[in-house]
Amino acid sequence: MWYVFSHPRYLRILTIFPGWAFGHFFNGWIFKRHSSTWRTELRLHGVWFPIGSLASGLLTYGLTMHFGKHWIGIAIGWIMVNIGMVATIVAISAYALEKYPEKATCVSAILNMWRTCGGFAVGYFQPAWIQRNGLGLVFGIQAAIVCVAVVLTITPVFLWEQKRRLRVGDEAEA
Repeated sequence: MWYVFSHPRYLRILTIFPGWAFGHFFNGWIFKRHSSTWRTELRLHGVWFPIGSLASGLLTYGLTMHFGKHWIGIAIGWIMVNIGMVATIVAISAYALEKYPEKATCVSAILNMWRTCGGFAVGYFQPAWIQRNGLGLVFGIQAAIVCVAVVLTITPVFLWEQKRRLRVGDEAEA
């Protein structure tokens, strides 16, 4: 049994389902809660908890390895990272596919391209960075980058959509 939790491949398989379930059911809950005043960008509220899980998981994973603690800390951090990644992409995909339903193929291709490029890019620079600065600092900076990236990309969508709705509402009144 311990082998299942100590091997990253099995951990990823085990954590895909909770991430998907959270994303799926939370998106359904958001839709039911706001069905009378539905706006597509409300789907993006599904990223806040998963990003917290992702950032906390990066910190747990990195600090556990940095201080040489028990492998269960590494497993818990890895689980939190995977749940955050899967649940976040569920919310972002739901938003993008609902916003641009006629371009579903392009939307899916672009999202998958960015996920793949981002995932592979880390492997090129992370080992040297870890060697230079240590595990704790590297994973802490990655957690900060994730949080800042979400604030800089998701928050403007809400502001831009609100501004667009107000502008369209003013044009309709005139």
